[in-house]
Amino acid sequence: MADMLQDALVILSQTNKEVRGTVVSYYRGTDYVSITATIGKSIHRIPQANGLYLKTETIDWLMIANDLVLSEYVVEPAPGDVIHWTDGNGAVHHYEAQPVGDENCFRYSDPGRTSLRVHTQQIDLQ
Repeated sequence: MADMLQDALVILSQTNKEVRGTVVSYYRGTDYVSITATIGKSIHRIPQANGLYLKTETIDWLMIANDLVLSEYVVEPAPGDVIHWTDGNGAVHHYEAQPVGDENCFRYSDPGRTSLRVHTQQIDLQ
């Protein structure tokens, strides 16, 4: 049963990539890879020392974990990595992977760790 569920999640991720995906360039320093990712958004509530919460939004990029290959190795996203996305009007948007509160700059989207959700903030528009 668990294998059937994992297989279904893999198929769902691949279908999402094919139907809704867009090609982006993923950079770490001078290394980069062109991959297909899906754009999303997350709303985070970060607890503050005074007991209140800070609400923040991130632009998230969902991608197949094994597609993120830099210098011939599959890697996990790291803070400071940059994603370049060209919109339909030809403008190039630059997004930087950033941690949110105590969390890392990414999380796996499924138990089998086949899909990633990278939390980013837009840092430039050309």
